[in-house]
Amino acid sequence: MAEAVALHRAGRLAEAAARAEAVLAARPGFADALNLLAIIASQRGDGDRAVALFTELAVRFPGSADHAVNLGAALTAAGRAGEAVEALRRAVQLDPRRADARHLLGLALTALGRGDEARTSLRRALRLAPGHAGALSALAALDRGARAPAQEPAPAPAPAPAAAPSPALAGDLAALGQRALDLHRAGRLDEAEPLYRRILAAAPGHAETLHYLGVIRFQRGDFAGAAEDIGRAVAGDPGNAGALVNLGNALKALRRFAEAEDAYRRALALAPDSPEAHNNLAAVLRDLDRFDESERHCRRALALRPDYAEAGANLGNALVGQGRLEEAVAAYQDSLARAPQSAEVVNNLGSALVGLDRGVEARACFERAIELDPGSALALNNLGTAQANLGEFEAAAGAFRRALDLQPESVEAWSNLAAVHERASDLAAARVAADQALARDPGNVLAHLVRAKCDRRDGDLAAALDRLQGIDLSAAGWRDRAFVAHELGAVRDRLGDTDGAYAAFAEGNRLSAEGPRGRAIDRQAYPREIAALRARFTPQWVAGWTPAPPEDRPSPVFLVGFPRSGTTLLGRVLDAHPRVRVLEERATFSAVLDRLRGLPGGYPDCLAALDGDEIRRLRGLYFEAVGLFLPDLARSQVLVDKMPFNLVEAGLIRRLFPGARFLLALRHPADACLSCFMQDFRLNRAMVNFDTLAGTVDIYGRVMDLWRHYRAVLDPPVHAVRYEDLVADLEREARRLFPFLDLPWDDAVLDYGARARSAEVRAPSYHQVAEPLYTRALARWRRYAPHFAGLLPTLAPHLAEFGYPAPEKGSP
Repeated sequence: MAEAVALHRAGRLAEAAARAEAVLAARPGFADALNLLAIIASQRGDGDRAVALFTELAVRFPGSADHAVNLGAALTAAGRAGEAVEALRRAVQLDPRRADARHLLGLALTALGRGDEARTSLRRALRLAPGHAGALSALAALDRGARAPAQEPAPAPAPAPAAAPSPALAGDLAALGQRALDLHRAGRLDEAEPLYRRILAAAPGHAETLHYLGVIRFQRGDFAGAAEDIGRAVAGDPGNAGALVNLGNALKALRRFAEAEDAYRRALALAPDSPEAHNNLAAVLRDLDRFDESERHCRRALALRPDYAEAGANLGNALVGQGRLEEAVAAYQDSLARAPQSAEVVNNLGSALVGLDRGVEARACFERAIELDPGSALALNNLGTAQANLGEFEAAAGAFRRALDLQPESVEAWSNLAAVHERASDLAAARVAADQALARDPGNVLAHLVRAKCDRRDGDLAAALDRLQGIDLSAAGWRDRAFVAHELGAVRDRLGDTDGAYAAFAEGNRLSAEGPRGRAIDRQAYPREIAALRARFTPQWVAGWTPAPPEDRPSPVFLVGFPRSGTTLLGRVLDAHPRVRVLEERATFSAVLDRLRGLPGGYPDCLAALDGDEIRRLRGLYFEAVGLFLPDLARSQVLVDKMPFNLVEAGLIRRLFPGARFLLALRHPADACLSCFMQDFRLNRAMVNFDTLAGTVDIYGRVMDLWRHYRAVLDPPVHAVRYEDLVADLEREARRLFPFLDLPWDDAVLDYGARARSAEVRAPSYHQVAEPLYTRALARWRRYAPHFAGLLPTLAPHLAEFGYPAPEKGSP
């Protein structure tokens, strides 16, 4: 057998095969001999024999990844890509770290037209073997919706008229060109390239050959060389739409977006019904932040090719850029219906769900993306972010560490890890991770921000201020600039620089409001909803409600109040009681409201005529949502659903849960409004109005007026807790609270901070909960009194209602 191998290495295939056959005659079924014969059959172009031999080996040795890889390669070469995919998937299952198996699987999937799945497999190959030339070239051809060549090479290029050779040479060139194209299509780039260059030596400037040579360079990742060659091809043949598309692809890869746009538009002028040109133009328009134009071209591509999964995914990306996240989710889901194995689209769907605060669904998407692509550091980073948003800090840190196992130099993973440690109040670990990020990228905004937060929380305000002012934001996106502005406001507020703090908060809010999400939200939607609820809930209407059936489990307690009124502190105190479970700011009524809006009359009109079965169904939807977050909730425990703005849904709550009790968190209205203005909230229909102090005060007035209206009409059982009183004497206020809940006193509530340090806190005040009680935020609004000019009359009725003194004469 050793002699057969030596002959094979020397290129003496016939003699090597004869020696291998002799070995098999002496030792039937000898694996090494069968394998060598299969390889020789492949080299001789005898695909059927190669497949037969490799199949025999794969059957006899089902646990061998090597044999499965070889069978897959042979099947691909024989044009049996569907069977090849099966063999190569087995190889990957047997040895997930085989880059060659993932590369070949990508090629087989490409041959089947399953581009998204091919892209995923090729990316896995490159994560396992970053220098894998074959995977790099194949992925480059598929990247960003490109098809390389976007228009498959024509059967045989004719010489360009300006450099027409003699007829005899033209015939030779045609044959040479055909051979080069055959090799190119088969992915044998190293063999195709010299033939293209021989054609160019005989016919300099031949446009089609320059085009295809540029495509090879693109496939190898040489985007500058590709742009040069294809650019020369376009100059020689400006009517070639396929070359123009590929020129655009190369320019886009070089981030020369304006030039890429021009190339794609010239291609569309020649081929207006090219779905690839529309899709690729849409992608570059997204890079240029022209999301509405991107959307139009995505939709045109889909109209031309309804099963174009990549265009559907790009449509989702364009919609995300416009802040139209619900529509983006639908677009991604539609794309996944066409290409269910696309880890990239599943990942993008998860990101859109994060933006909609649908954290549980987002987490599931990222977990699925990781199943599809276990080597995706991007998906792991996104999973960690989703888990952090859900308060699952330990799990989030684990996801970021797994991303670092894959990419130890990942600045994104290091900075995300730093952020989650800071979020969990592990400031020492946060500093270490932030320093790791900064060692790799000294300008990383998030890492600097985490370090500044750690300094502020440790009381080193001067260091925090210096760091924030030294961050280079010249290349930062709007979100990073908003984060830094809000933190700068927090530090300046602590330093007593009131005007500087106010300006920083205003700038951060402006950036958020002008971002895609802020622009997409109708600012008047929430005020309209509040007005509609107030108009509908009249004593006469409520008196006509159908009776609600008895509740088959204890009613929840609803902890409500205007945001930044002490709901988080009160929730931590409650959660420290062994018989209380606090659900921390979850959208438990989303499914309920969706169903109500679909009933005759819509919401809220349909509430009056609900029958007993429907009310029980709606209660079930509510408790299903609770169960997603508190799966181990016992019926003996008191559920406290903490969601400040649920006070707007107090009418719905009383309709479904007549026995529900309300805990109302109160704070001086001006302090509550100022604190909301100072927070970097995730924008929704309500909080989009918090970008200005005037908008915040307006929403406060509307919300609290509705609450007072509910109290007058529905008379719910309410226990109010003023933040100022809770801070002044925690035990006194807590002892007043628990009799309302029919619970005995427990001293554990006085040590709420110990539990808070290990429990999830999703509110913006997470860092404050782990601190000892402090009073620095009491009456803070007085320092900002000039900014309340003209706003206090809106708050005056609520000051009187909630027992706060009216502003002194002469106040703004």
